[in-house]
Amino acid sequence: MSTRTADKTGVLKLFGIKYQVGPGDGRSKLQIRFDPDALNEVEVWNKGKFVQRARPTSASNPFVR
Repeated sequence: MSTRTADKTGVLKLFGIKYQVGPGDGRSKLQIRFDPDALNEVEVWNKGKFVQRARPTSASNPFVR
């Protein structure tokens, strides 16, 4: 688990990969739960409540060739 703050557009970075979260979560401290061997999807939590599953943005997605 890691804590990240999404920017005003709702984008956060984890290990150099950008993930888009909801616009309502911009500038919020979020808990990111993830499997380090499967960064193609992460879970986003806010204040102990599940928010969404996020995938890397297409511009920073190392899983797409």
